[in-house]
Amino acid sequence: MKKIILISIILFISGSVFASADVDLSFKQANDSFKKGDYNVAINSYRDIIERGVRNASVYYNLGNAYYKANEIGKAVLSYKRALRLSPRDKDIKNNLKYVLVFIKEEEVNTPFEKLVDGLFNMVTLNKLTLFVHFTYILLFIMLAVYLFIKNRPLFWINISLGIIFTVSGIWLCGRIYSQEILKKAIVINAQGEVHNGPGDEYSVAFTVPEGKEVIVIQEKNLWYEVGVRDQGIKGWIKKEEIEKI
Repeated sequence: MKKIILISIILFISGSVFASADVDLSFKQANDSFKKGDYNVAINSYRDIIERGVRNASVYYNLGNAYYKANEIGKAVLSYKRALRLSPRDKDIKNNLKYVLVFIKEEEVNTPFEKLVDGLFNMVTLNKLTLFVHFTYILLFIMLAVYLFIKNRPLFWINISLGIIFTVSGIWLCGRIYSQEILKKAIVINAQGEVHNGPGDEYSVAFTVPEGKEVIVIQEKNLWYEVGVRDQGIKGWIKKEEIEKI
């Protein structure tokens, strides 16, 4: 029985190593295609890596670059924003996203204060923030238990400090979960997204949104999404094929 378990572990580890090596090779081939100017080949290779379950900021970043070179601005914006979720402090991703947003005349953040708030709010990934809140809670629980047996002033202030840190980071985590998971954001990937007054072609077009524009998905009905354009305060229905969720 022990030999079977050992063999299973060895096979699992070997499979993981081979899978990693295969992904690395595919990534290198995709990069080579990009350097040669074969952008569509590079796009297909990067997408293949992602479809295998790989979630890596570099893959999304390079995919964004390939989409930009292929003149698919919407999908480039989408890829950069997905990359930023995995690596929110990466300057190259931020700079490239800012550059492509010029094509749709949209600035992500306008004022220095908004830039500061946005930078602080997204300074770490959601996973890292979740782990931080989790460990802070455990540490607070342990220190409170210790304080019940050893009541002294330093321990009291340590618990107060940990309580404040836990509360602030918990609120921060809730805000990130709402922004990233509950608030469903999407990017227009067609050259010109037509937003209708209702979920169907029989409804008139209310307005259009440019390729690369971020919208909020409110609800869905058959082949349509109801979306809102946050900075303009308008909403309507758009075909699902014209947008893609971040």
